[in-house]
Amino acid sequence: MVAGQEVPPALEQPAWGWVDVGLTVMFAALVTIALIFVSGLIVANNPEANTSLISPVVYVAGLGVYLSIAVGVYLFAVRRAGWAALGMRSVPNIELLLVPVFFWPECAP
Repeated sequence: MVAGQEVPPALEQPAWGWVDVGLTVMFAALVTIALIFVSGLIVANNPEANTSLISPVVYVAGLGVYLSIAVGVYLFAVRRAGWAALGMRSVPNIELLLVPVFFWPECAP
């Protein structure tokens, strides 16, 4: 070590671990299997149901997969460790007020 340099602090272990990651993956997998099963029942019982990629059944099932991952992360990691442990932080209010200003040109006809 060079004289005058400080020793960096030891990295702190997160409050969540591999078990929590595994539980989140299992939760998301179970919800995905359930959504596939329910989607199959809807398509089987409704011959007019569209099964293309833009159909409502596929859209809701895909949205459910992403929501199950977010809910799994919340259930198994965030409640114990907090959002800051996952690298999330709150946004300053001035940045929230600037969102409509930046997206207004996108919405203008």
